[in-house]
Amino acid sequence: MYFGGVMKPNIYLKLYIVFMAIILSACTKGIPLDSMPLQPVPKESITSQSIYINGDKYNSIMEYDKNAGIILIDFFDANNQPVKIVRAKTTKAKLILPNSKFEMIMFKNPAIKSYPSGSRRAKRQWRLKPKGEVIYAKDERLKNISHFSLFVQLKIYGNNYLLNYVFHQKPFQQDSGAMQLQSDEIYS
Repeated sequence: MYFGGVMKPNIYLKLYIVFMAIILSACTKGIPLDSMPLQPVPKESITSQSIYINGDKYNSIMEYDKNAGIILIDFFDANNQPVKIVRAKTTKAKLILPNSKFEMIMFKNPAIKSYPSGSRRAKRQWRLKPKGEVIYAKDERLKNISHFSLFVQLKIYGNNYLLNYVFHQKPFQQDSGAMQLQSDEIYS
């Protein structure tokens, strides 16, 4: 049937389309994204970043032990073999916790401990191991929290690299690459 030169759709076809849309919506709605299988991870969370040093690609992996409040950052080569990043110095880091402001933590190589005002010294320990194979951090505030962000600036062979790690309660992987900074650039 034509109305104004345009075919008027059949009312039964309209009802059929609406009915099928409702059925499909009900079927897909019952499959939440949270129920999709996740890749197994050895710890609560692993986030990775790639950096290029003298043309060679290295992967830095952050591991977070929620119960102990410990962060480990390891480095691997293109064949996933652990490597030592020599001449590495952790120059700066920012730890962003839920419901808190940015916090600046200063580093020196090979080891330094940073203590907040009014707290016991044993609560916070940040250090880069002397051989540069791992960055180790222990912070009482990291225990049993659902998410945080960590920015680490490394100086390797005179070049600065900014590593960004994000932890959420559910494990996921991130590999967006690290930004290489100018030698004199620091956090704003």
